[in-house]
Amino acid sequence: MKRILFLLFLCVAVHSLSAQRGIGTNNPEPSAILDLTSTTQGFLPPRMTYVQMTGIVSPTAGLTVYCTDCEPVGVHYYDGSFFLSTQTRATSGALSTLDDTSVSYTGSSTLNLGVPYTSADGLTASIPYTGWGGNAHNPIAFNSTNVWGLTATLDPSSLVAASGNAIFNITGTVVSGGTSPALFNINLGGKSATFSKTVFTGTPFGTPEIIIKSQSTTGGGFEDYNSSNLAIYNAHFGFNGPLFNGVAETGGSSFHVFRDVSGVDWGVGYSFANPYYITQIRILIRPDCCAQRSAGGEFRVYRNGALVATSPIITVTGTGTGVYTSIFAPNVIGDEVRLILPNGVDTGQDQFLNFTELEISGQQVR
Repeated sequence: MKRILFLLFLCVAVHSLSAQRGIGTNNPEPSAILDLTSTTQGFLPPRMTYVQMTGIVSPTAGLTVYCTDCEPVGVHYYDGSFFLSTQTRATSGALSTLDDTSVSYTGSSTLNLGVPYTSADGLTASIPYTGWGGNAHNPIAFNSTNVWGLTATLDPSSLVAASGNAIFNITGTVVSGGTSPALFNINLGGKSATFSKTVFTGTPFGTPEIIIKSQSTTGGGFEDYNSSNLAIYNAHFGFNGPLFNGVAETGGSSFHVFRDVSGVDWGVGYSFANPYYITQIRILIRPDCCAQRSAGGEFRVYRNGALVATSPIITVTGTGTGVYTSIFAPNVIGDEVRLILPNGVDTGQDQFLNFTELEISGQQVR
């Protein structure tokens, strides 16, 4: 008898573990663990204020409550990060307008690939709004599209009653791929807005070309020569012949720089208006003499003031018309090129740096 009762109890227990539950029905839906059926009554979830809702400790994704003072009032669910309204799919709040035609920004206007940006960098976007009721808000975050790796996070304290500017803090690290600008699609208070951030992804495009237009042998080039971008280091000009005109000058018409102090790096440099993917650097020597005054130094490529590539020591293996120094192919992104004699050494001939053309080729980047 005891064995029969035990088996009966076991069968009931197994059935209870696997069966659905129905309230108001004897035939609950098979896919539902709980089926509430009524034509005269409804389901009433827990009702609480915004403060009570956001004060729930360690909420589980899917947790559902009815918020009595949210904007809009109604059912909210937890998505694993924030409580969202089932009506707007945004965190609590309703706006009259969210004007993305008047977005203002702080911080760098252009972001760079692979650079980590934190709140300390002060990158923000401010979107004017009207109609906010004054409730507290979650710091909801929106991921970038087009270019990935960035996040725009709402500063809840920027939302004040009536009207103001919703401030989003931009952080993250731009990953490779995508096409600038990075787009942020915002959903706030039932309104949508989009703002963008220019990103330098460092993707070369087009055909390599001599960068300075006046020096190009094909009629190409990317930017005009600007004399204010030419600099000398621990040296002074002698005969300041042109460096970027595509002409092989001789004698005093060629470019001369004289070292000032021995033992210190010296030379010449040029900064571009834009960054380029630099593919080749070389020097055209004087056709009449002094070939070794082009040798003995090194090419250095910089990006935003940081050294990104250094060549082997420059050599010259010929004389006469159309002779170039050894070629340096850095294949890096840079915005400045310098020809430096390290530690104050002489050129291959003396303390004079003397040649006719500094030829820098590359591709545009975006």
